[in-house]
Amino acid sequence: EALHASGLIGLLLFILLCIAPILFVPGRWLAVASAWSIAQSTLLGLWFPLPLSLPLQAVALASVTGNAQGLPCQRGCRMLQSVVYLVLSALLMLLAAISLYHGQTWQRWQLAVEAGNPSAVSSACAPGIRGDDLALARLLRGRLAAYEKMSDAEQQQQHQPALQELARCLVERIPHTHTPLLIFTGLTLMAERHVTQQLHWAALPMLDLPTWQHWINLSLQKAPMRSDQAIPWLSHLAVSGQWETLRQQLTVLLQRQPEDAVGHYFLGILQLTRGEKEAGIGSLRRAIAGGVERFLPIDEAIRNLVADAPATGSP
Repeated sequence: EALHASGLIGLLLFILLCIAPILFVPGRWLAVASAWSIAQSTLLGLWFPLPLSLPLQAVALASVTGNAQGLPCQRGCRMLQSVVYLVLSALLMLLAAISLYHGQTWQRWQLAVEAGNPSAVSSACAPGIRGDDLALARLLRGRLAAYEKMSDAEQQQQHQPALQELARCLVERIPHTHTPLLIFTGLTLMAERHVTQQLHWAALPMLDLPTWQHWINLSLQKAPMRSDQAIPWLSHLAVSGQWETLRQQLTVLLQRQPEDAVGHYFLGILQLTRGEKEAGIGSLRRAIAGGVERFLPIDEAIRNLVADAPATGSP
């Protein structure tokens, strides 16, 4: 957590926090200080918020470092030390206050979004305190799961403005995000609009096919190993007979991941459709060997076709 949040310097400072009592206490307090450091490290290993009970930490730390020997310092610099400690304490308190305010604000947004308030979705549609969209993605993904289960017409009508605002938020944020989960949320919404029809009751004209294709390309850039996210899009192209677009999309996918099982599965379907039976069977065989069944079921007819064909090598 420290490494991801603040980089290598933050990680080193974090480790120093755990071992500082051992470094600076007098010898007679070494055993107690070591016990404190072990307890601190153990709590951090279990879950990083556990040792954040600041008053108790302050009492525990003071009890083992009350007679600690500080860094060598002339009498004239003690005032400077005090000023530095005060400034650092003030900065930490300010950071804590900002974090608390942000957390409370986000909680209010979440409650308002769950209540179907469109303006709350609009307000929450911004990068988080760390500059990413992870919290936003989790919030929108949770609401999307709730919208999927709505069957009451009156409830659907009530929540339609919030769902429309959710879609507008995704259209606005996805082109600029570095968070794959937000892109995956948008792709799920696209699939439910254009393939599964789970959200047939919602008017979402902003979720058109060119936008879907753009999000697919962004997804393959940000998370090239997650080609499973492209399955609804590739299925839509195959079912609607857009073979040239499918070929272009597979070219992009397989250029990034030449052994991608999903790519070879749809390539095999494309080749069989074009009458390239041997090449198509070869692609399907590579897809099955690559574990494509982890992501989508294989039709029994395709399985029999691959099993009955002689193994002639990869196309």
